[in-house]
Amino acid sequence: MRPEEAEEKDNELMFMHPTSPNHFQHLVRAPSSSSSSSSLSLPFIPPDSRPSPTEVPQATFQPQDWVRWEEVDRIQPGEEKKYEILAASVRRIMERNFVKHGRFMRGAHVKGHAFLRGTLTVSPGLPSYLQHGLFSTPGKSFTTVARFSNESSHIQDDKETGQRGFGLKVLEVEGRMMNGKDHGSQDFLFNNSRTSELFSLDAAVDVFSLRDRFFDDPDGLELALRSRPDAEKILSPPDLPNTHIVAAKLYQQTPMQYGPYVAKLSLLPASNPQLAIAAKSRALPPTADATAHRKLLRAYHHQYPSVYIVRAQFACRGRAYSLEDTSIPWDAPWVELGRLDFPIQESCSDQRRVWFEETLALSPAVGLLAHAPAGSLARARKWAYEESRRIRAERNVEIVDVDISPAAIPD
Repeated sequence: MRPEEAEEKDNELMFMHPTSPNHFQHLVRAPSSSSSSSSLSLPFIPPDSRPSPTEVPQATFQPQDWVRWEEVDRIQPGEEKKYEILAASVRRIMERNFVKHGRFMRGAHVKGHAFLRGTLTVSPGLPSYLQHGLFSTPGKSFTTVARFSNESSHIQDDKETGQRGFGLKVLEVEGRMMNGKDHGSQDFLFNNSRTSELFSLDAAVDVFSLRDRFFDDPDGLELALRSRPDAEKILSPPDLPNTHIVAAKLYQQTPMQYGPYVAKLSLLPASNPQLAIAAKSRALPPTADATAHRKLLRAYHHQYPSVYIVRAQFACRGRAYSLEDTSIPWDAPWVELGRLDFPIQESCSDQRRVWFEETLALSPAVGLLAHAPAGSLARARKWAYEESRRIRAERNVEIVDVDISPAAIPD
């Protein structure tokens, strides 16, 4: 399946549980008379714009078709050595940024755009076979924080095309965590590209090595990447449209465990303002400000809430999927799990920006064991993100937290 075909398939929201199309309406208030009021909550996707469960072939309803992670996830030869090589490249990139900027910043996703507080609510009618990990209790709500960013290891001008990231941290989660505790935070990392240019562990090791080598030579980096046999995959991010991020579909690029299964999550924009922006789909003009995305997101969240459908795509027998090559789009229906709400707010106050950028870390190593990374690249990202957090804490001489309480979130 070509990526554009996968995206066409992605435009259809598939339902795999028999809940009412209105099962989230109790969360929606009628709009106030003032569009700038902080109480404004815009309607969820109208029921008549959703396919009914009968539109989905009955065969897709069967969880027994879903692949169990223990059947397919294997440690690859030399995997842990490659973790160390990747983490070393991340460390050197951070040191190069320190020389330029006088501070140790993240190894990637250096530039943040917006910093949000919201709520994730599990679908009230979620069936038992989807009740795993964070989604074990139908109807349960969690406080969340989120960060929009550029993927680059540089402080990238927003006029440059490329991947945009969205890191989500779910707070006060209970259950067996990857660090052995019985409570903490659950982190999910999303991008606006469904597939990753760092499509395998080997590719990630090579590309980060080249990013380190050509840190101050972007033309040399592009030439080195174009000379590779996998150049078409690795150079794919610049083909992404450089449009308003609030309307972008967001995807986990590497798989994770979902209880006994293997899945990827996605966030589908769902409020009327987000859908209206998506319909216009205008790219940033060449004259746009270097911080255009921050300004657009700040203006949006001053006026409107944002809403996302939280959904999952499971690895299915007889359908395309891969744990080791993330350039392959998975061929399976999307399953709705819940809803993510961000109310009207100040998304980039100095207090919140500094808190997010200096004292908070997001990582695939943070979360429930039921959502542990699956595949060698996903596991390697645990090492790379932890190395980034460790260096920020040690070299900036500050605490960089992965677990926080809602009371710690600044306005």
